[in-house]
Amino acid sequence: MVCCCEAGGTRSPASKSETSLDVCMDSVEMRALACSAQSARRNGDTLFLRLASGRDTTFVDDQTSEAPGGYRYAGRIGRAGLHAIEQYGHETAPVWIFINVRTGRHVVAADKPILSPDTSRFATASESWNNCTELDHPRLDIWRLTDSLPALEWRLDPWSCTTGSGWGPTDPTWLSRDTLRFTRNDMEFSKSEAAHSAGQPVYRKRTMLAARDRRGWRITSQP
Repeated sequence: MVCCCEAGGTRSPASKSETSLDVCMDSVEMRALACSAQSARRNGDTLFLRLASGRDTTFVDDQTSEAPGGYRYAGRIGRAGLHAIEQYGHETAPVWIFINVRTGRHVVAADKPILSPDTSRFATASESWNNCTELDHPRLDIWRLTDSLPALEWRLDPWSCTTGSGWGPTDPTWLSRDTLRFTRNDMEFSKSEAAHSAGQPVYRKRTMLAARDRRGWRITSQP
């Protein structure tokens, strides 16, 4: 079954060789719930996921603490029909949870998934690449979708939160199934004496490419 999303969402019809939906996601939870084939529902502050075993897994929003947060159902992804949930709030950067509908096992990605053209992989990268206070470790990740859970295929983490040095990868965009364009962000300091004394950073951006071959992923030259 292929579930189609309304405007504002993401859909990708399955190929003839696939028997399950490939991608059905939407930024509006009510529409995303329609992608779940009635296996996800919300009741007030609680999101329910019905697993293949018939057991429900629940995610409860917290809107009463000093650092409120919650969960947003985003749809399903991959041949395995993984549930995709965005966790937000609690004074930390949002993360994405991908849950196997059969086993309930899950993996956590650091940011919104950016799908490859053939929907076999997704990339994640945070715009707040040097925000070491709220982010566990700023980075760019590439995940390969499998019949069970997404598998981390490549990680690029050139920014060091310990030393405050290096550079940050952002804005991943797929050019093909094996080529990813992204932005390299270098943090420098203004050459003006007044700005330098105030510690005002200057950000230099340039476009980079990452490509995959038989040996795996690597950074290539600028396009």
